[in-house]
Amino acid sequence: MINALNFILVLINFKTGCIFSVDKTTFEYIRGPLNTITPLMVLICIVLSQVVLIIERKYQSPEFSKLSGYCPPIIALLLIIQISFRNFQFSGLVGYVVLLFLVYNLATNELLTDSLTGLGNDAVFRNSVEYLFEKKIVFSIIKIKIRSLSDYKKAFDENETNSLINDIASRLTSVKYLLKIFRTSDDEFTIIAPGIDEVACTKLTNEIVDIFSAEWIVGNSVIKLMTDIILLSCPIVADDLSSVINILEYTKRNISYNTKTNASTNNVLLTICDIKTKSLIRRENYILNILKSACLNEEFEYYFQPIYKVSGEYSGTAECLIRLYDKEHNTFIPPSEFIPIAEKYGLIGIIGEYVLNASSKLIRKAINSGITPPIISVNFSARQFFDVNLVKDVISTLNKYAIPPSCIKIEITESFLITNYDTVRIAMDKLVEKGIGFYLDDFGSGFSNIPHYINLPFECIKYDHSLLYSAATNIKTDNLLKAVTPSFNKLGYRIIFEGVEKEDNLSYVASFGDVYVQGYYYSCAMPQEKFEAMLGL
Repeated sequence: MINALNFILVLINFKTGCIFSVDKTTFEYIRGPLNTITPLMVLICIVLSQVVLIIERKYQSPEFSKLSGYCPPIIALLLIIQISFRNFQFSGLVGYVVLLFLVYNLATNELLTDSLTGLGNDAVFRNSVEYLFEKKIVFSIIKIKIRSLSDYKKAFDENETNSLINDIASRLTSVKYLLKIFRTSDDEFTIIAPGIDEVACTKLTNEIVDIFSAEWIVGNSVIKLMTDIILLSCPIVADDLSSVINILEYTKRNISYNTKTNASTNNVLLTICDIKTKSLIRRENYILNILKSACLNEEFEYYFQPIYKVSGEYSGTAECLIRLYDKEHNTFIPPSEFIPIAEKYGLIGIIGEYVLNASSKLIRKAINSGITPPIISVNFSARQFFDVNLVKDVISTLNKYAIPPSCIKIEITESFLITNYDTVRIAMDKLVEKGIGFYLDDFGSGFSNIPHYINLPFECIKYDHSLLYSAATNIKTDNLLKAVTPSFNKLGYRIIFEGVEKEDNLSYVASFGDVYVQGYYYSCAMPQEKFEAMLGL
């Protein structure tokens, strides 16, 4: 407003000469009666602008804070020139310099500030991190993800959840030693803290854990926030913005809610990223490169694990397992490592196609040789069931090799049925109509929602090895297996016990009567050539 008044006075000055005028003959600068007003306005504007910059400093990007620091000396220099050379008029120029900084500040805040909490957003967080790395400053990053926030948004109205978010921001702002707080996504806050020693670091993180362990009031309800907190030291663990983002995303994906990492309460899990985390990311990228090459050139190897009757007689069925070979280290990469990476990067569909093709080829080879073809089960992932062409592609493969659909069984892991039930059921029904059977894999490793599963067209249930080992020492697991197994048999399901490796395992399984076993006791997974030799091919 002050600059606007100054501008109006300058316009009026052209008619009245109230601020200054120029002698038409000598071209001498003549001060008007209101000449001192404009410098006074400029000084007021300077003071107000600096107050605004100081108040809003925590919302500004470091570059702007640095730039705004140049404002006072520039203006002071112009004023000194004004005083030293009184026949020059610089007060208007000074005013517009101040105005430029204010407008730039407002524009910056609009683009870089979260509209609900007034905190900096993800853009200013990234900007701040880059600045700190550039200046070689030691600092820490604390990422806070509120897992339960989306559920509470459904349970409460918008005003109540907005009030909760503002309350969270307010409590975080009250914590000492924090440099800056950002709201980087709908359910995430990110903090930049000083690079502090281990004792101070523990004290700071514990204070934040205590905040989110406490109860919160939303409307008339008292709630707990399910929260993940990640602590990352820079540049010790992450040395640039890219590595910060990669490490934080990797840690978020791999947080285990079944174990307590470093520190936790009933509803808050604290994970501290260290050098080991960086090594795990390098390992993931290394495996990803091998996976991409294997998918491009079909460099996988196929192993088959036969399934036996309790008596030791081969049942005529086997599971096809895929193996990924690491040439550099002359070893196989465990499926527990490369399968999740394949899922994450969208390669699991290609792997599924390769396994189905390998199994179909082997079955065709057996038919061509005049022997009874084996029944091969293959593992399908949840991602494959979201492919609209799944049913068509499976049938196309079976037709390509002209094999009976009954020779292929598809194994589905129990865990992903929880959230993908309807999608899986539709595809299962279509494939069962074509004569393809289904196995429920790893029963007992997830939530074991039996009413859900008995409504799906499974013909076989495979008990996860954890049930077998738990039953040996846990009477409740033992009683559970003894209760559900006869019931499954009555419903027409075949039962396969996985992980049968020792004599006592087999003796226990034999007590269930007509069931099947899969495990090292009778046979480990074997290369395709060895399995073919076992079949007589």
